[in-house]
Amino acid sequence: MVQERNLNFYFYLSSSMIVRRIIIKSFKITLLLLFLYSLQSCCGGNDDYNIIDLSEQNGDTNKPDNSDEQGEVKNDSSHTKTLKILAIGNSFTEDGTAYLPSLIKKSGIEDVIIGKMVVGGTSLQYHYTHATNNDSVYAFSVSTENGFKSQGKTNFSSCLLYDTWDIIIMQQVSHLSGKYNTYQPYLNNLIKIIHGYQPHAAIGWQMTWAYSSTSTHSGFIYYEYNQTVMYEAILNAVNQMRLETDISLIIPTGVVIQELRGTSICNDLELTRDGYHLDYGAGRYAAACTWFETLIRPVFHIGVKGNTLRANAGNVPVTDDVALLCQEVTENVVRNYYGN
Repeated sequence: MVQERNLNFYFYLSSSMIVRRIIIKSFKITLLLLFLYSLQSCCGGNDDYNIIDLSEQNGDTNKPDNSDEQGEVKNDSSHTKTLKILAIGNSFTEDGTAYLPSLIKKSGIEDVIIGKMVVGGTSLQYHYTHATNNDSVYAFSVSTENGFKSQGKTNFSSCLLYDTWDIIIMQQVSHLSGKYNTYQPYLNNLIKIIHGYQPHAAIGWQMTWAYSSTSTHSGFIYYEYNQTVMYEAILNAVNQMRLETDISLIIPTGVVIQELRGTSICNDLELTRDGYHLDYGAGRYAAACTWFETLIRPVFHIGVKGNTLRANAGNVPVTDDVALLCQEVTENVVRNYYGN
């Protein structure tokens, strides 16, 4: 259950100006949800789908093939009617999406393509610079049934033009994720560039998570080496972004991880593997559940609860009990975040 103080933080209205902005943003969210539901007809989703029960156990099979092939990427996909999602980011993008293709497969959904273009440790400023220069710095990969297949290194425009993307997800580098002043002007500039390539794509955002309490990450100093300070700063920054940009689609990964830190599965590293990257087991699994609930469920009407994917990986392996807990927390967080 999302803590009451977090919900108050999301929806606190301090002035009549903010009230007007909230009304406008609510209208935009409604349009976005209508857009997502409209995709159902072209993606083949319906309420008659059931979770497929497959018995095999899945480990961390989602690490990209480290190809160093340079140049433009050619799309050899045979899919013609799919939900197509592109993620732009860094290693936290890898954490968020690692188990997503396997969750989708386990749910019985076939009509989803996920692309991700990543450079480790990179910020919105970095992405804007390399979107402008268009040099081949991005490790680009595309989803398969159980993970991702590397397409080599390529440039910003080739990734954007690889397919007709329905949703494009961005994020800020983790240590600046609670500093909204570092988002701009790069975020707005990136949105303009992206819509130049994909004018009809919805822009979404992955809310990243706070570091573990004992993290030694150099950027933790911005938050007084305090997890709660960092977490609330991230909430604040995302809330400000929602008010000041057209981004209404938020993947609340950071909220899910923080909620799970208050449960029995939280370990000494607080669901990370090094104090900031997510644990290869429950951490990554919970993040993928959050992406699924936010992006996949509205289109195909299949929730993550009951999904049979398990992962014998990391410091907190995904057993039946761990999976159910992650699924239930994710479902509650996403529902409450969007006020449903």
